[in-house]
Amino acid sequence: MQKLEKNANPEAQLIFGGSLTAEKLQLLVLFGFDYTDERLVQLFIEELKQNPQISISSLQRKYSLGFNRAARNLELAKQHL
Repeated sequence: MQKLEKNANPEAQLIFGGSLTAEKLQLLVLFGFDYTDERLVQLFIEELKQNPQISISSLQRKYSLGFNRAARNLELAKQHL
């Protein structure tokens, strides 16, 4: 999680899309910023494969991910996967 927070863009207000491949989940953020965190990616991919209906906010709570983004913005990203 520290890596994610370290690389997060404090000016980004909205995650507006995402892409999921076999190895990579990428969230696209305003201002052209993007980030990936390999450990987080793996957790999300496994959870989404096992339970496609799970919400991003549920994943946040489950893994205590201290995102500085609103859960709703992460839900928007999930819709584009």
